[in-house]
Amino acid sequence: MRVRKRVLHDGQACYELKGDAADGTGAANRYLLYLTNLDRSPNTIRAYATDLRLWIGWLTDLARPWESADLELLGQFVHWLRTSRSGHSDEVVTRLISAQPGRSPKTVNRVVGTVFAFYEFHAEAGAPISRQLIDFRATHHDYKRSLGRRSSRRRPITLPEPSTRPATLSAAQVGNLLRACEHRRDRLLIGFWWLAGLRVGQTLGLRHDDIDARKAQLRIVPRANPNGARPKVRETQTVPLRPEILELYGEYVREELQSVESDYVFVNLWCEPLGSPMTYSAVDGLVRRLRAHSGENFTPHQLRHTFATDLHREGVSLEVISRLLTHRSISTTSDLYLHLDVEDLRAGLEMAKRARS
Repeated sequence: MRVRKRVLHDGQACYELKGDAADGTGAANRYLLYLTNLDRSPNTIRAYATDLRLWIGWLTDLARPWESADLELLGQFVHWLRTSRSGHSDEVVTRLISAQPGRSPKTVNRVVGTVFAFYEFHAEAGAPISRQLIDFRATHHDYKRSLGRRSSRRRPITLPEPSTRPATLSAAQVGNLLRACEHRRDRLLIGFWWLAGLRVGQTLGLRHDDIDARKAQLRIVPRANPNGARPKVRETQTVPLRPEILELYGEYVREELQSVESDYVFVNLWCEPLGSPMTYSAVDGLVRRLRAHSGENFTPHQLRHTFATDLHREGVSLEVISRLLTHRSISTTSDLYLHLDVEDLRAGLEMAKRARS
């Protein structure tokens, strides 16, 4: 069983499981098509498909129909996820394989969240699903996997996750990345991630009309793009731009975009098809090259983390940072993007001491 990508008649990308429909593949694909029809992100649907491949494949190896699953069976699946890295169930599920490393609690919780949402979908459609798997509603970070109804009840299986903070980059490390860039286009990409905190999808969907150099501001517009870029905002957001970004943008337009006609800011300039919007895979290739040339093992999202963390250390309020990051909730900003180390705490104590004196 594998995850397969196909293109629908309207040009929309769809992910599905390729396997025997009798083993639950058909049920999984109905749910994945439902998510596609709701215009969920292709990357999100691909992740759901990968999760369901694990679940359906595991049930198939045990010769268990997907409709017969209950909480006890799901608990055995969680144990398998935690003790095995393979994609199939070679081990007896009740056997403890302590020597074999398993998946992280965060990964297990994501997979289990997908499984619960899969069963909730089919229960709503009238399938005879165990009430143990559907008598609750997803909450907090799980709301994206629910059918739109939320309550205070949490799913019955959730592993505790250790508190982890995404890595940030120092100014010297970002400088290494900028020096490793061969083209002004690539430096502008780094600038948008580091100095504006944009997501990769937001930069790939940028059009020249979105940039107002006179007002030093940028519009982030929710719309379909031929390169699959998604801004992850429901409504148009306007954010300010720093002079450094506008300078990088001006240099890029004057020196590298003169012979290219495109509405999009980031386009193919040195490979076919020329003038077409850059894709996620092109960004992945750029990141690999920059890692090799700079010696910095970074991700674009770490630059976004760095943007938010630097603002917080400079005393910018959470409300402002949340708006700049186009978050829907300020709690997301606080939980995910603000990293206080010992020196930050020390600076806070010194500030309080000066205020008292």
